[in-house]
Amino acid sequence: MDAGISSLSRCSAGRFCLWSLINFQGSFRYKSGSAVTHRLTDTIRSIWNNRSASARL
Repeated sequence: MDAGISSLSRCSAGRFCLWSLINFQGSFRYKSGSAVTHRLTDTIRSIWNNRSASARL
Protein backbone atom coordinates (compact mmCIF):
# COMPACT_ATOMS: atom_id res chain seq x y z
CA MET A 1 0.00 0.00 0.00
CA ASP A 2 1.25 3.49 -0.83
CA ALA A 3 2.29 5.45 2.27
CA GLY A 4 0.24 8.41 1.07
CA ILE A 5 -2.95 6.38 1.06
CA SER A 6 -2.38 5.20 4.63
CA SER A 7 -1.72 8.83 5.64
CA LEU A 8 -5.29 9.70 4.65
CA SER A 9 -6.48 7.77 7.69
CA ARG A 10 -5.13 10.61 9.82
CA CYS A 11 -7.82 12.88 8.37
CA SER A 12 -10.94 12.06 10.40
CA ALA A 13 -14.45 12.93 9.25
CA GLY A 14 -15.26 16.61 9.65
CA ARG A 15 -11.71 17.83 9.02
CA PHE A 16 -10.01 19.78 6.25
CA CYS A 17 -6.52 18.28 6.20
CA LEU A 18 -3.23 19.62 4.90
CA TRP A 19 0.18 18.04 4.36
CA SER A 20 3.47 19.77 3.61
CA LEU A 21 4.52 17.29 0.89
CA ILE A 22 2.89 15.65 -2.13
CA ASN A 23 1.08 12.32 -1.79
CA PHE A 24 -0.19 13.22 1.71
CA GLN A 25 3.28 13.04 3.28
CA GLY A 26 5.23 15.37 5.54
CA SER A 27 3.90 17.60 8.29
CA PHE A 28 0.18 17.15 8.95
CA ARG A 29 -2.32 19.79 10.05
CA TYR A 30 -6.07 19.99 10.03
CA LYS A 31 -8.82 22.55 10.42
CA SER A 32 -12.38 21.89 11.50
CA GLY A 33 -15.58 23.86 11.97
CA SER A 34 -17.77 25.75 9.57
CA ALA A 35 -17.56 29.28 8.21
CA VAL A 36 -13.98 29.41 9.43
CA THR A 37 -11.25 31.44 7.76
CA HIS A 38 -7.62 30.57 8.40
CA ARG A 39 -4.47 32.10 7.03
CA LEU A 40 -2.18 29.46 5.55
CA THR A 41 1.39 30.42 6.35
CA ASP A 42 3.10 27.09 5.65
CA THR A 43 3.87 25.37 2.36
CA ILE A 44 1.02 23.01 1.52
CA ARG A 45 1.39 20.36 -1.19
CA SER A 46 -1.55 18.02 -0.44
CA ILE A 47 -5.08 18.74 0.79
CA TRP A 48 -8.16 16.66 1.50
CA ASN A 49 -11.56 18.04 2.41
CA ASN A 50 -13.10 15.30 4.56
CA ARG A 51 -16.00 17.51 5.64
CA SER A 52 -19.59 17.50 4.46
CA ALA A 53 -19.26 21.17 3.44
CA SER A 54 -17.32 22.56 0.52
CA ALA A 55 -14.05 24.40 1.09
CA ARG A 56 -12.24 27.16 -0.78
CA LEU A 57 -8.57 27.98 -0.98
